[in-house]
Amino acid sequence: MKILVTGFGPFLDNDINPSKKLVESSLFASFDTMILPVSYGKARESLLLAIDSINPDLVLSFGLASSRKGITIEKKAINMLDAKCPDADGVTKRKEIIDPSLPPSLVTEFPLEELVNALKKDGIPLSISLDAGRYICNEVFFTSLAQKPLSLFVHLPAFSISSLDDDIILAKAIMSFIKHEVCLSKK
Repeated sequence: MKILVTGFGPFLDNDINPSKKLVESSLFASFDTMILPVSYGKARESLLLAIDSINPDLVLSFGLASSRKGITIEKKAINMLDAKCPDADGVTKRKEIIDPSLPPSLVTEFPLEELVNALKKDGIPLSISLDAGRYICNEVFFTSLAQKPLSLFVHLPAFSISSLDDDIILAKAIMSFIKHEVCLSKK
């Protein structure tokens, strides 16, 4: 199974983005990885180019949700950009459709319930979110889902709540689940 792993660079007051630190860790050294800019359009364009050139079976994306108190796995992405905060380039998008040719939302086919149950058994607390926001994370998740590889988007809390070590434990558990559950179901 070919996997593309993505994270994001710094933005707003987040000089250190946990998703960037995680994706750049040695855990993903043997995978195709990329750090996306927190920039409307640029992140989407970069992801589309990577999907086109790599042709992954799975896009595993990590992003920062600094207002959340724990790890959340996203179930759906909304076909809209609508955030009060500007991106890293100072651009703000309000009520803007990502792709008018697509439905209002897209849902992942990744087995989320099974993942959450497996990780909870391992003592890793996480929950399923039905709202990826309307910022760049949502744009990237929507884009990934629209391109049809299996897609999983994980929102990490800020380092004030978690740590890189905690995030690596989470990512190892996700990769183990993918290896033992998702890859087996593809055979």
